[in-house]
Amino acid sequence: MKPHKYAEIIKAWADGVEVEVRFRDSIQGWLDWAPVANDGRFLTDPWWDYRIKPGSEPKVKFETNIRWDKGWQHVETDHSKEPNLRLLFSVDTGDLVSAEVI
Repeated sequence: MKPHKYAEIIKAWADGVEVEVRFRDSIQGWLDWAPVANDGRFLTDPWWDYRIKPGSEPKVKFETNIRWDKGWQHVETDHSKEPNLRLLFSVDTGDLVSAEVI
């Protein structure tokens, strides 16, 4: 079976990567890129084109609970509590992309 024309883009979209779509108008040609609808439809006709939004890449989410230990004077992870920190890492480079207190 032949894979879907946009298989890699669909997989990236399913992993939370921003995907864009554009439509080819018969008079104006290709219109501007716009965010893809969140309905999971990826049409394969020649009037539609999809891409991963430039600068968007797959990310790995890591959530943990950290706290300051006054006695030892250091930060430690406490797995017995609800997460209070969310970290996003680039799948490609492993670099930290963003950090959020939750």
